[in-house]
Amino acid sequence: MNRRKYEHIVASLGISALLLAALFLFQNRMLHTARADPGRLFVKPNATGDCSWGHPCALSDALDRATDGDTVYVAGGVYTGSGGAVVTVTRNITLYGGWDGTTATPPVRNPSLYPTRLDGQGARRVVYVGEGLAPTIDGFIIARGNASHSVYPGWGGGVCAFNASPSVTNNVITNNVAYTSTTISGYGGGIYLGYGSAPALISGNFVVSNTANGMGPGKGGGLYVTYASATIHDNTFRGNIAGYGGNGMGGGLCLYRIESQTTVSGNRIEYNKGTASGEGFGGGFYSQIGTVTLEGNTIVSNTATQGAVTLEQNDNMTMTNNVVAQNAGGGVFVRGNASYPFAGTLAHNTIAQNGSEGVYVDYGHSGYAALTLINNVIVSHTTGIYSYPDASNSNVVTATHTLFYGNGINTSGSLITNTDEIAGSNPLFVDPAGWDYHIAGNSPAVDHGTAVSWVVTDVDGEPRPSSAGNDPAGARYDIGADEVQWQYVCVPLVIKRYP
Repeated sequence: MNRRKYEHIVASLGISALLLAALFLFQNRMLHTARADPGRLFVKPNATGDCSWGHPCALSDALDRATDGDTVYVAGGVYTGSGGAVVTVTRNITLYGGWDGTTATPPVRNPSLYPTRLDGQGARRVVYVGEGLAPTIDGFIIARGNASHSVYPGWGGGVCAFNASPSVTNNVITNNVAYTSTTISGYGGGIYLGYGSAPALISGNFVVSNTANGMGPGKGGGLYVTYASATIHDNTFRGNIAGYGGNGMGGGLCLYRIESQTTVSGNRIEYNKGTASGEGFGGGFYSQIGTVTLEGNTIVSNTATQGAVTLEQNDNMTMTNNVVAQNAGGGVFVRGNASYPFAGTLAHNTIAQNGSEGVYVDYGHSGYAALTLINNVIVSHTTGIYSYPDASNSNVVTATHTLFYGNGINTSGSLITNTDEIAGSNPLFVDPAGWDYHIAGNSPAVDHGTAVSWVVTDVDGEPRPSSAGNDPAGARYDIGADEVQWQYVCVPLVIKRYP
Protein backbone atom coordinates (compact mmCIF):
# COMPACT_ATOMS: atom_id res chain seq x y z
CA MET A 1 0.00 0.00 0.00
CA ASN A 2 1.49 3.31 -0.98
CA ARG A 3 1.72 6.22 1.47
CA ARG A 4 -0.80 8.43 -0.39
CA LYS A 5 -3.48 5.73 -0.35
CA TYR A 6 -2.91 5.09 3.38
CA GLU A 7 -3.30 8.76 4.19
CA HIS A 8 -6.60 8.80 2.28
CA ILE A 9 -7.98 5.82 4.27
CA VAL A 10 -6.98 7.40 7.60
CA ALA A 11 -8.64 10.68 6.65
CA SER A 12 -11.84 8.88 5.66
CA LEU A 13 -11.93 7.01 8.95
CA GLY A 14 -11.42 10.28 10.87
CA ILE A 15 -14.28 12.01 9.09
CA SER A 16 -16.52 9.00 9.72
CA ALA A 17 -15.68 9.08 13.43
CA LEU A 18 -16.50 12.78 13.61
CA LEU A 19 -19.82 12.19 11.88
CA LEU A 20 -20.68 9.34 14.25
CA ALA A 21 -19.80 11.51 17.26
CA ALA A 22 -21.95 14.35 15.97
CA LEU A 23 -24.83 11.95 15.33
CA PHE A 24 -24.48 10.54 18.86
CA LEU A 25 -24.53 14.02 20.39
CA PHE A 26 -27.58 15.01 18.29
CA GLN A 27 -29.47 11.84 19.25
CA ASN A 28 -28.54 12.32 22.90
CA ARG A 29 -29.83 15.89 22.79
CA MET A 30 -33.05 14.78 21.10
CA LEU A 31 -33.56 12.08 23.73
CA HIS A 32 -33.04 14.68 26.44
CA THR A 33 -35.53 17.18 24.98
CA ALA A 34 -38.08 14.73 23.58
CA ARG A 35 -41.33 14.52 25.49
CA ALA A 36 -41.60 11.35 27.51
CA ASP A 37 -45.39 11.27 27.19
CA PRO A 38 -46.42 12.55 23.74
CA GLY A 39 -49.79 14.32 23.85
CA ARG A 40 -49.66 14.99 27.60
CA LEU A 41 -47.36 17.28 29.53
CA PHE A 42 -47.12 17.66 33.30
CA VAL A 43 -46.21 20.76 35.26
CA LYS A 44 -45.23 21.55 38.84
CA PRO A 45 -43.94 24.79 40.33
CA ASN A 46 -40.19 25.23 39.79
CA ALA A 47 -39.83 21.78 38.20
CA THR A 48 -37.03 21.08 35.68
CA GLY A 49 -37.93 17.69 34.18
CA ASP A 50 -38.93 16.57 30.70
CA CYS A 51 -42.67 17.24 31.26
CA SER A 52 -43.46 13.57 31.87
CA TRP A 53 -45.49 12.23 34.80
CA GLY A 54 -42.43 11.27 36.75
CA HIS A 55 -40.44 14.33 35.75
CA PRO A 56 -42.73 17.38 35.47
CA CYS A 57 -41.42 20.61 34.06
CA ALA A 58 -41.99 24.32 34.52
CA LEU A 59 -45.13 25.84 33.06
CA SER A 60 -43.17 27.93 30.57
CA ASP A 61 -41.31 24.84 29.34
CA ALA A 62 -44.57 22.94 28.82
CA LEU A 63 -46.05 25.82 26.84
CA ASP A 64 -42.92 25.94 24.67
CA ARG A 65 -42.99 22.20 23.99
CA ALA A 66 -46.74 21.81 23.46
CA THR A 67 -48.14 21.21 20.00
CA ASP A 68 -51.71 21.34 18.72
CA GLY A 69 -53.96 18.83 20.45
CA ASP A 70 -51.78 18.40 23.54
CA THR A 71 -53.10 18.45 27.11
CA VAL A 72 -51.10 20.19 29.82
CA TYR A 73 -51.79 19.13 33.42
CA VAL A 74 -50.76 21.80 35.92
CA ALA A 75 -50.34 20.78 39.55
CA GLY A 76 -51.64 22.79 42.48
CA GLY A 77 -49.47 25.74 43.44
CA VAL A 78 -48.81 29.36 42.53
CA TYR A 79 -47.45 30.31 39.11
CA THR A 80 -46.23 33.79 38.25
CA GLY A 81 -44.46 35.13 35.20
CA SER A 82 -42.61 37.95 33.54
CA GLY A 83 -43.30 40.16 30.58
CA GLY A 84 -46.83 40.84 29.39
CA ALA A 85 -48.63 37.69 30.64
CA VAL A 86 -48.24 34.78 33.02
CA VAL A 87 -49.46 32.39 30.31
CA THR A 88 -49.29 32.99 26.58
CA VAL A 89 -51.11 30.31 24.60
CA THR A 90 -49.72 29.77 21.09
CA ARG A 91 -51.20 26.36 20.25
CA ASN A 92 -54.63 24.71 20.27
CA ILE A 93 -54.08 22.93 23.57
CA THR A 94 -56.04 22.03 26.67
CA LEU A 95 -54.74 23.58 29.89
CA TYR A 96 -55.97 21.78 33.01
CA GLY A 97 -55.45 23.11 36.51
CA GLY A 98 -55.97 21.14 39.71
CA TRP A 99 -53.71 18.16 38.95
CA ASP A 100 -52.78 16.31 42.17
CA GLY A 101 -49.15 15.90 41.09
CA THR A 102 -49.09 12.09 41.34
CA THR A 103 -48.61 9.43 38.67
CA ALA A 104 -52.10 7.98 39.09
CA THR A 105 -53.68 6.73 35.87
CA PRO A 106 -55.63 8.54 34.55
CA PRO A 107 -54.32 11.83 35.95
CA VAL A 108 -56.30 12.96 39.00
CA ARG A 109 -57.69 16.51 38.96
CA ASN A 110 -59.51 18.32 41.72
CA PRO A 111 -59.18 22.13 41.51
CA SER A 112 -60.80 22.52 44.93
CA LEU A 113 -58.28 20.26 46.69
CA TYR A 114 -55.28 21.24 44.55
CA PRO A 115 -55.86 24.91 43.64
CA THR A 116 -53.72 26.07 40.76
CA ARG A 117 -53.24 29.83 40.89
CA LEU A 118 -52.02 31.86 37.93
CA ASP A 119 -51.07 35.18 39.51
CA GLY A 120 -50.41 38.35 37.55
CA GLN A 121 -49.14 40.10 40.72
CA GLY A 122 -50.86 43.30 39.61
CA ALA A 123 -48.11 43.76 37.02
CA ARG A 124 -49.29 41.86 33.92
CA ARG A 125 -52.21 40.11 32.29
CA VAL A 126 -52.74 36.53 33.43
CA VAL A 127 -53.68 34.65 30.22
CA TYR A 128 -53.26 35.77 26.62
CA VAL A 129 -54.70 33.58 23.85
CA GLY A 130 -53.02 33.98 20.47
CA GLU A 131 -54.93 34.82 17.30
CA GLY A 132 -56.80 32.13 15.42
CA LEU A 133 -56.72 29.66 18.30
CA ALA A 134 -59.42 27.73 20.16
CA PRO A 135 -57.76 26.34 23.32
CA THR A 136 -59.43 25.16 26.53
CA ILE A 137 -58.55 26.75 29.88
CA ASP A 138 -60.10 24.81 32.75
CA GLY A 139 -59.76 24.63 36.52
CA PHE A 140 -57.54 27.59 37.43
CA ILE A 141 -57.57 30.54 39.78
CA ILE A 142 -56.83 33.46 37.45
CA ALA A 143 -55.98 36.36 39.72
CA ARG A 144 -54.46 39.81 40.06
CA GLY A 145 -53.98 40.50 36.37
CA ASN A 146 -53.45 44.03 35.08
CA ALA A 147 -53.45 44.58 31.33
CA SER A 148 -52.42 48.25 31.44
CA HIS A 149 -48.95 47.52 30.09
CA SER A 150 -49.53 44.28 28.17
CA VAL A 151 -50.12 43.72 24.46
CA TYR A 152 -53.51 45.27 23.67
CA PRO A 153 -53.44 47.38 26.83
CA GLY A 154 -56.80 47.76 28.54
CA TRP A 155 -58.25 44.52 27.17
CA GLY A 156 -58.83 41.66 29.59
CA GLY A 157 -56.92 41.72 32.84
CA GLY A 158 -57.59 38.06 33.55
CA VAL A 159 -58.02 36.53 30.09
CA CYS A 160 -57.62 38.26 26.72
CA ALA A 161 -58.62 36.47 23.51
CA PHE A 162 -58.26 38.60 20.37
CA ASN A 163 -59.42 36.92 17.15
CA ALA A 164 -59.60 33.67 19.10
CA SER A 165 -62.37 31.38 20.32
CA PRO A 166 -61.33 29.80 23.61
CA SER A 167 -63.32 27.61 25.96
CA VAL A 168 -62.89 29.18 29.38
CA THR A 169 -64.48 26.77 31.85
CA ASN A 170 -64.61 26.07 35.59
CA ASN A 171 -62.20 28.79 36.66
CA VAL A 172 -62.17 31.34 39.47
CA ILE A 173 -61.39 34.68 37.83
CA THR A 174 -60.83 37.29 40.50
CA ASN A 175 -59.31 40.67 41.32
CA ASN A 176 -58.20 41.47 37.79
CA VAL A 177 -58.24 44.90 36.15
CA ALA A 178 -58.11 45.67 32.45
CA TYR A 179 -56.85 49.24 32.73
CA THR A 180 -55.93 51.99 35.15
CA SER A 181 -56.51 55.22 33.25
CA THR A 182 -58.54 58.34 33.97
CA THR A 183 -59.27 59.01 30.30
CA ILE A 184 -59.12 55.78 28.25
CA SER A 185 -61.72 53.03 28.69
CA GLY A 186 -60.89 49.58 29.96
CA TYR A 187 -62.67 46.52 28.55
CA GLY A 188 -63.29 43.25 30.37
CA GLY A 189 -61.71 43.25 33.79
CA GLY A 190 -62.05 39.48 34.08
CA ILE A 191 -62.34 38.34 30.44
CA TYR A 192 -62.09 40.04 27.04
CA LEU A 193 -63.33 38.35 23.84
CA GLY A 194 -62.89 40.37 20.68
CA TYR A 195 -63.14 39.84 16.92
CA GLY A 196 -63.45 36.07 17.10
CA SER A 197 -64.32 34.20 13.90
CA ALA A 198 -65.99 31.32 15.79
CA PRO A 199 -68.11 31.26 18.96
CA ALA A 200 -66.30 31.12 22.29
CA LEU A 201 -67.50 29.25 25.38
CA ILE A 202 -67.60 30.81 28.84
CA SER A 203 -69.03 28.24 31.26
CA GLY A 204 -68.96 27.26 34.92
CA ASN A 205 -66.72 30.12 36.02
CA PHE A 206 -66.85 32.19 39.21
CA VAL A 207 -66.05 35.72 38.02
CA VAL A 208 -65.72 37.90 41.10
CA SER A 209 -64.36 41.34 42.04
CA ASN A 210 -62.90 42.33 38.68
CA THR A 211 -62.78 45.88 37.30
CA ALA A 212 -62.66 47.06 33.70
CA ASN A 213 -61.05 50.36 34.69
CA GLY A 214 -59.80 51.13 38.16
CA MET A 215 -59.57 54.89 37.59
CA GLY A 216 -61.90 55.93 34.76
CA PRO A 217 -64.52 54.74 32.24
CA GLY A 218 -64.94 51.04 31.63
CA LYS A 219 -67.12 48.38 30.02
CA GLY A 220 -67.69 44.85 31.25
CA GLY A 221 -66.35 44.49 34.77
CA GLY A 222 -66.54 40.71 34.60
CA LEU A 223 -66.72 40.05 30.85
CA TYR A 224 -66.60 42.09 27.65
CA VAL A 225 -67.48 40.67 24.22
CA THR A 226 -67.19 42.70 21.03
CA TYR A 227 -67.38 41.82 17.32
CA ALA A 228 -67.59 38.19 18.35
CA SER A 229 -70.12 35.67 19.63
CA ALA A 230 -70.20 33.33 22.58
CA THR A 231 -72.19 30.91 24.64
CA ILE A 232 -72.12 32.20 28.22
CA HIS A 233 -73.81 29.87 30.67
CA ASP A 234 -73.81 28.64 34.27
CA ASN A 235 -71.35 31.25 35.51
CA THR A 236 -71.50 33.47 38.58
CA PHE A 237 -70.67 37.15 38.02
CA ARG A 238 -70.39 38.79 41.44
CA GLY A 239 -69.08 42.09 42.72
CA ASN A 240 -67.55 43.29 39.45
CA ILE A 241 -67.33 46.99 38.50
CA ALA A 242 -67.28 48.42 34.97
CA GLY A 243 -65.48 51.63 35.85
CA TYR A 244 -65.00 54.69 37.97
CA GLY A 245 -66.49 57.19 35.51
CA GLY A 246 -70.12 58.16 34.97
CA ASN A 247 -70.53 56.03 31.84
CA GLY A 248 -69.58 52.61 33.15
CA MET A 249 -71.45 49.94 31.15
CA GLY A 250 -72.16 46.39 32.25
CA GLY A 251 -70.90 45.80 35.76
CA GLY A 252 -71.19 42.04 35.32
CA LEU A 253 -71.17 41.65 31.54
CA CYS A 254 -71.05 43.94 28.52
CA LEU A 255 -71.78 42.80 24.95
CA TYR A 256 -71.09 45.28 22.15
CA ARG A 257 -71.76 44.74 18.44
CA ILE A 258 -72.28 41.01 18.62
CA GLU A 259 -71.51 39.39 15.28
CA SER A 260 -73.99 36.51 15.53
CA GLN A 261 -76.34 34.89 18.04
CA THR A 262 -74.98 35.07 21.58
CA THR A 263 -76.80 33.27 24.39
CA VAL A 264 -76.44 34.22 28.05
CA SER A 265 -78.15 31.50 30.10
CA GLY A 266 -78.31 30.06 33.59
CA ASN A 267 -75.98 32.63 35.13
CA ARG A 268 -76.12 34.29 38.53
CA ILE A 269 -75.41 38.00 38.09
CA GLU A 270 -75.29 39.70 41.49
CA TYR A 271 -73.81 42.66 43.39
CA ASN A 272 -72.19 44.17 40.29
CA LYS A 273 -72.02 47.92 39.58
CA GLY A 274 -71.94 50.08 36.48
CA THR A 275 -69.59 52.42 38.33
CA ALA A 276 -68.09 52.29 41.78
CA SER A 277 -70.33 55.18 42.87
CA GLY A 278 -73.50 53.43 41.61
CA GLU A 279 -74.02 55.28 38.33
CA GLY A 280 -73.80 53.99 34.79
CA PHE A 281 -75.72 51.61 32.55
CA GLY A 282 -76.59 47.97 33.15
CA GLY A 283 -75.45 47.24 36.66
CA GLY A 284 -75.68 43.53 35.92
CA PHE A 285 -75.83 43.29 32.13
CA TYR A 286 -75.42 45.69 29.21
CA SER A 287 -75.82 44.95 25.50
CA GLN A 288 -75.58 47.26 22.49
CA ILE A 289 -76.24 46.21 18.88
CA GLY A 290 -76.59 42.58 17.84
CA THR A 291 -78.70 39.48 18.42
CA VAL A 292 -78.79 38.48 22.08
CA THR A 293 -80.75 35.91 24.10
CA LEU A 294 -81.00 36.12 27.90
CA GLU A 295 -82.47 32.94 29.32
CA GLY A 296 -82.85 31.55 32.82
CA ASN A 297 -80.55 34.03 34.56
CA THR A 298 -80.92 35.32 38.12
CA ILE A 299 -80.02 39.02 38.12
CA VAL A 300 -80.21 40.44 41.65
CA SER A 301 -78.79 43.27 43.78
CA ASN A 302 -76.88 45.03 41.01
CA THR A 303 -76.51 48.81 40.88
CA ALA A 304 -76.63 51.41 38.09
CA THR A 305 -78.75 54.49 37.44
CA GLN A 306 -79.90 53.12 34.08
CA GLY A 307 -81.18 49.63 34.86
CA ALA A 308 -79.93 46.29 36.07
CA VAL A 309 -80.34 45.05 32.48
CA THR A 310 -79.74 47.68 29.80
CA LEU A 311 -80.42 46.81 26.15
CA GLU A 312 -79.55 49.37 23.52
CA GLN A 313 -80.11 49.21 19.77
CA ASN A 314 -80.43 45.42 19.64
CA ASP A 315 -82.28 44.39 16.51
CA ASN A 316 -83.28 40.96 17.87
CA MET A 317 -83.31 40.58 21.64
CA THR A 318 -85.14 37.91 23.64
CA MET A 319 -85.41 37.64 27.43
CA THR A 320 -87.01 34.46 28.73
CA ASN A 321 -87.35 32.95 32.23
CA ASN A 322 -85.13 35.49 33.98
CA VAL A 323 -85.49 36.79 37.54
CA VAL A 324 -84.60 40.50 37.72
CA ALA A 325 -85.04 41.55 41.34
CA GLN A 326 -83.87 43.88 44.10
CA ASN A 327 -81.61 45.89 41.83
CA ALA A 328 -80.94 49.58 42.49
CA GLY A 329 -81.79 51.86 39.58
CA GLY A 330 -84.57 49.95 37.84
CA GLY A 331 -85.14 46.61 36.17
CA VAL A 332 -84.98 46.30 32.36
CA PHE A 333 -84.18 49.44 30.33
CA VAL A 334 -84.31 49.44 26.50
CA ARG A 335 -83.89 51.98 23.71
CA GLY A 336 -83.21 52.27 19.98
CA ASN A 337 -82.39 55.02 17.49
CA ALA A 338 -82.90 55.80 13.81
CA SER A 339 -79.80 53.89 12.72
CA TYR A 340 -80.36 50.92 15.01
CA PRO A 341 -84.02 50.45 15.98
CA PHE A 342 -84.60 48.26 18.99
CA ALA A 343 -86.81 45.16 18.70
CA GLY A 344 -87.26 42.66 21.48
CA THR A 345 -89.46 40.27 23.43
CA LEU A 346 -89.75 39.68 27.17
CA ALA A 347 -91.48 36.38 27.92
CA HIS A 348 -91.98 34.68 31.29
CA ASN A 349 -89.75 36.95 33.36
CA THR A 350 -90.15 37.87 37.03
CA ILE A 351 -89.24 41.54 37.48
CA ALA A 352 -89.60 42.57 41.12
CA GLN A 353 -88.57 45.20 43.65
CA ASN A 354 -86.20 47.20 41.47
CA GLY A 355 -87.16 50.64 42.75
CA SER A 356 -88.05 53.00 39.91
CA GLU A 357 -89.27 51.37 36.69
CA GLY A 358 -89.71 47.66 36.24
CA VAL A 359 -89.44 48.09 32.46
CA TYR A 360 -88.38 51.42 30.91
CA VAL A 361 -88.78 51.73 27.15
CA ASP A 362 -86.68 54.46 25.54
CA TYR A 363 -84.44 55.59 28.34
CA GLY A 364 -82.40 58.43 26.89
CA HIS A 365 -85.37 59.41 24.70
CA SER A 366 -84.27 58.62 21.15
CA GLY A 367 -87.36 56.67 19.97
CA TYR A 368 -87.42 53.69 17.61
CA ALA A 369 -88.04 51.01 20.24
CA ALA A 370 -90.54 48.17 19.86
CA LEU A 371 -91.04 45.79 22.79
CA THR A 372 -93.41 42.85 23.25
CA LEU A 373 -94.11 41.49 26.74
CA ILE A 374 -95.80 38.11 27.31
CA ASN A 375 -96.51 36.36 30.63
CA ASN A 376 -94.36 38.55 32.89
CA VAL A 377 -94.68 39.26 36.61
CA ILE A 378 -93.92 42.93 37.38
CA VAL A 379 -94.04 43.72 41.10
CA SER A 380 -93.18 46.59 43.47
CA HIS A 381 -91.89 49.47 41.37
CA THR A 382 -92.75 53.15 41.14
CA THR A 383 -93.94 52.39 37.60
CA GLY A 384 -94.41 48.87 36.24
CA ILE A 385 -93.94 49.65 32.52
CA TYR A 386 -92.98 53.12 31.31
CA SER A 387 -92.76 54.09 27.63
CA TYR A 388 -91.39 57.52 26.86
CA PRO A 389 -93.89 59.50 24.74
CA ASP A 390 -91.59 60.48 21.88
CA ALA A 391 -93.63 62.74 19.63
CA SER A 392 -91.73 62.16 16.39
CA ASN A 393 -90.30 58.64 16.67
CA SER A 394 -92.86 56.73 18.68
CA ASN A 395 -92.03 53.70 20.79
CA VAL A 396 -94.44 50.78 20.61
CA VAL A 397 -95.09 48.50 23.58
CA THR A 398 -97.43 45.50 23.54
CA ALA A 399 -98.04 43.66 26.81
CA THR A 400 -100.28 40.68 27.40
CA HIS A 401 -100.97 38.43 30.42
CA THR A 402 -98.93 40.54 32.84
CA LEU A 403 -99.33 40.10 36.57
CA PHE A 404 -98.95 43.53 38.18
CA TYR A 405 -98.77 43.95 41.92
CA GLY A 406 -97.55 46.61 44.35
CA ASN A 407 -96.51 49.18 41.71
CA GLY A 408 -97.28 52.87 42.21
CA ILE A 409 -98.75 52.77 38.71
CA ASN A 410 -98.76 49.76 36.41
CA THR A 411 -98.29 51.45 33.02
CA SER A 412 -97.42 54.98 32.02
CA GLY A 413 -96.38 56.83 28.88
CA SER A 414 -97.55 56.37 25.31
CA LEU A 415 -98.53 53.61 22.92
CA ILE A 416 -98.74 50.79 25.45
CA THR A 417 -101.24 48.12 24.48
CA ASN A 418 -101.99 46.12 27.62
CA THR A 419 -104.36 43.14 27.52
CA ASP A 420 -105.43 40.30 29.83
CA GLU A 421 -103.58 41.69 32.82
CA ILE A 422 -103.92 40.48 36.40
CA ALA A 423 -103.68 43.42 38.76
CA GLY A 424 -103.81 43.72 42.53
CA SER A 425 -103.16 40.05 43.35
CA ASN A 426 -100.10 39.08 45.37
CA PRO A 427 -98.02 36.60 43.29
CA LEU A 428 -97.12 34.71 46.48
CA PHE A 429 -93.38 34.36 46.04
CA VAL A 430 -91.88 31.69 48.27
CA ASP A 431 -89.21 33.87 49.96
CA PRO A 432 -88.33 37.13 48.20
CA ALA A 433 -86.20 38.29 51.13
CA GLY A 434 -84.03 35.24 50.47
CA TRP A 435 -84.08 35.81 46.68
CA ASP A 436 -86.48 32.92 46.17
CA TYR A 437 -88.97 34.05 43.54
CA HIS A 438 -90.62 30.70 42.93
CA ILE A 439 -94.37 30.91 43.28
CA ALA A 440 -96.69 28.99 45.58
CA GLY A 441 -99.17 26.50 44.17
CA ASN A 442 -102.06 28.87 44.91
CA SER A 443 -100.44 31.90 43.26
CA PRO A 444 -102.67 33.87 40.87
CA ALA A 445 -99.89 33.40 38.30
CA VAL A 446 -100.60 29.66 38.07
CA ASP A 447 -102.30 28.62 34.82
CA HIS A 448 -103.10 32.22 33.84
CA GLY A 449 -100.53 32.70 31.09
CA THR A 450 -101.00 32.35 27.39
CA ALA A 451 -99.29 29.69 25.31
CA VAL A 452 -95.82 30.56 24.03
CA SER A 453 -94.80 27.67 21.80
CA TRP A 454 -91.07 28.31 21.87
CA VAL A 455 -90.88 28.40 25.67
CA VAL A 456 -90.77 24.77 26.85
CA THR A 457 -89.00 25.05 30.22
CA ASP A 458 -88.88 27.49 33.15
CA VAL A 459 -86.03 29.17 35.02
CA ASP A 460 -85.08 25.84 36.60
CA GLY A 461 -85.19 23.91 33.33
CA GLU A 462 -88.41 22.18 34.37
CA PRO A 463 -91.21 21.53 31.83
CA ARG A 464 -93.47 24.37 30.79
CA PRO A 465 -96.39 23.98 30.98
CA SER A 466 -96.45 21.52 33.87
CA SER A 467 -98.21 18.21 33.34
CA ALA A 468 -101.15 19.21 35.50
CA GLY A 469 -102.42 21.99 37.70
CA ASN A 470 -105.61 23.92 38.03
CA ASP A 471 -106.15 23.19 34.35
CA PRO A 472 -106.82 19.40 34.10
CA ALA A 473 -105.50 19.29 30.57
CA GLY A 474 -102.16 20.67 31.72
CA ALA A 475 -102.04 23.06 28.78
CA ARG A 476 -101.94 26.40 30.63
CA TYR A 477 -98.77 28.32 31.28
CA ASP A 478 -97.88 29.99 34.58
CA ILE A 479 -96.96 33.67 34.45
CA GLY A 480 -93.40 34.61 35.34
CA ALA A 481 -90.07 32.79 35.42
CA ASP A 482 -91.27 29.85 37.50
CA GLU A 483 -93.64 27.08 36.46
CA VAL A 484 -95.17 25.22 39.39
CA GLN A 485 -94.49 21.51 38.99
CA TRP A 486 -97.49 19.41 39.95
CA GLN A 487 -97.35 15.78 40.93
CA TYR A 488 -100.18 13.39 41.45
CA VAL A 489 -100.16 11.56 44.77
CA CYS A 490 -101.88 8.19 44.83
CA VAL A 491 -103.68 7.53 48.09
CA PRO A 492 -104.74 3.90 48.57
CA LEU A 493 -108.41 3.31 49.15
CA VAL A 494 -108.98 1.02 52.10
CA ILE A 495 -112.30 -0.79 52.21
CA LYS A 496 -113.15 -2.22 55.54
CA ARG A 497 -115.52 -5.13 55.63
CA TYR A 498 -118.02 -5.10 58.45
CA PRO A 499 -119.70 -8.31 59.66
